[in-house]
Amino acid sequence: MRRKTLEKCICMSMQENCVKSIIAVSQIFPEGQKIVAAVVEYQECIDNFSLTPCSFKVKDRKVMAVHTSDKNTHPRRIAEGPFVIIELSSDTMDACVLQRHRNRERVYGGKEPNEKMEMGDCVLEVQQVMPIFTEDGTELKAWSAPEKSDRDINLIVDRFLKLKYQDPDSGIELAYNLFVPWDYDDQKKYPMVVFMHDLSAIGDNQVFTLLQGNGATVWATEDEQYWHQCFVLAPQYSRRVVSNDFSCTEEVDATLNLIHSTCDRMSVDRDRIYVTGQGMGCMMAMQMGYEQPDLFAAYFLMAGQWDPKRMAPMAYKPMFLIASQADERAAKGLTADVEALEKAGAKVDRALWGIADGCIQQRDADALTRGDGNIKLAILDQPVFRNGSCQENCAFHEATWQMGYDIAAVRAWLFRQKKGNR
Repeated sequence: MRRKTLEKCICMSMQENCVKSIIAVSQIFPEGQKIVAAVVEYQECIDNFSLTPCSFKVKDRKVMAVHTSDKNTHPRRIAEGPFVIIELSSDTMDACVLQRHRNRERVYGGKEPNEKMEMGDCVLEVQQVMPIFTEDGTELKAWSAPEKSDRDINLIVDRFLKLKYQDPDSGIELAYNLFVPWDYDDQKKYPMVVFMHDLSAIGDNQVFTLLQGNGATVWATEDEQYWHQCFVLAPQYSRRVVSNDFSCTEEVDATLNLIHSTCDRMSVDRDRIYVTGQGMGCMMAMQMGYEQPDLFAAYFLMAGQWDPKRMAPMAYKPMFLIASQADERAAKGLTADVEALEKAGAKVDRALWGIADGCIQQRDADALTRGDGNIKLAILDQPVFRNGSCQENCAFHEATWQMGYDIAAVRAWLFRQKKGNR
């Protein structure tokens, strides 16, 4: 009876053909969100030995591996089960969900980037093109036509809480995302990383700040949480909040209030609140440090600059600053900011970093973190591109943070900082 039921199922359309669902699985890379796998959930456990990379086709994508699993939440986990994991190459433009549109003349002319980020569809077209077998030996014939995925998951982004904050002072509503540590215990105190996005991620989509790159999500990965359990707070701004003339909107103070509110509600270690940001987010962090210099234990900022006259209150704070030499405004601006900090009493360690294979050498970063200065300034000494990525032609400005958040030595340095260390 069971075999007859299966045989009848095989003759039906894909939705009825022993398949419960097809899931598109995405991950966050330095260049942004990419679809890395398709998960086909069958009604029966599948024989892993009946699968090959040729068993399935995915439209416009290269299949790297196919295997079974007992879960849909671990794409590379090989185990007996009803889930067939189709691993896909992440090195092509077709892998990218977010698309950036830029007027390159303005970028390379040293002016402000004119960039817009648009979200594509997180959808795959999948087809089983060869027979496969269930664990009891029943043949499941090839599908007659491809089928689209019916839902999508992102293994890290989905763990962030999507929340709203009503600022009591200004009355504005601020969208934000909050990652709560695994196995959260309200009897313990956890550090918190506050991430603020750049100009390209402005919009009404609350998760843009999580999808545009790994500035927020790198702190929430399983590996990072193993070593450094922490909250991650990532506001989403719908408009520009700071400008190159050093003016600010009311979102700056609203974000400060949001941080304090989160500390009141959650078990946050107030001696270990860290702020990180890129471009506009870097500038905003500096303004927040100017307004409330005792709030943050340390700063990790990239590809931005602020008014040198407002640097003095942060002179004795630990700061790690990175800019590309080819990103003229950021490099000159950060250099001026550091000089102002130094005049106010800061001790500065400087480094000129080379790039090898599109990556910053970890040993160079590690050497800078071991210096005696509380301010670390790293300038990248050549144009920065991530070869082979979907952002191969990105501007120097943006490429700085695409590499910066991958520097494990700097992330570890950040978590070593605590108020009162100096």
